[in-house]
Amino acid sequence: MKVFTRPQRLRTVGGVQYANGPAYGRKGWVNLGKAPGGAGLHADQVIDIFERATLKALIAKATINRPSGALVGVDNRAVVKKSWTIRGTITLTELFKLSPAFREMVGGPLHPRMRNLSLMWGISADLSGRPIVVQTVLRTGKGDPDLAIGNVVSATRYGWDAKATVTAPTAMRVKRLPFGDDITDFFR
Repeated sequence: MKVFTRPQRLRTVGGVQYANGPAYGRKGWVNLGKAPGGAGLHADQVIDIFERATLKALIAKATINRPSGALVGVDNRAVVKKSWTIRGTITLTELFKLSPAFREMVGGPLHPRMRNLSLMWGISADLSGRPIVVQTVLRTGKGDPDLAIGNVVSATRYGWDAKATVTAPTAMRVKRLPFGDDITDFFR
């Protein structure tokens, strides 16, 4: 199966998540059922940009907080000539305590082997403070063979001020996908 021959797409409408792409073994949309916590906002992104308390805590501990250059948003639109970059590192235990969306994504207590895993994060925003790009890199470590899958990288681009209607695609329902489809499967 050639998973990376086309983009993988997720769409959440009315609390139901739909997927499309080679990883799902079909050309059409697949109904994945009830969307996991925050999926309508950020799909595989573990940092929810709409949680003010979480963002405030991350920014307070940021190691980089400075002006930056041009950014390209969703589908190469919304070019921002000047931006602001904020970066830092947090453990999954700290993020679990801070973020209600992350706790819901995990779906229960954080596994003890994951508590000290390091998550590098970065947020690039326009000068008004609206996030354009959110990136996370989960370093899984080498000590535990079950977790040594390499780095898990997620980059989410946001577009603002677009007038659009998102409708649910015609989809088929599957009982089980052939393999894990997103970062939430890593935590379960």
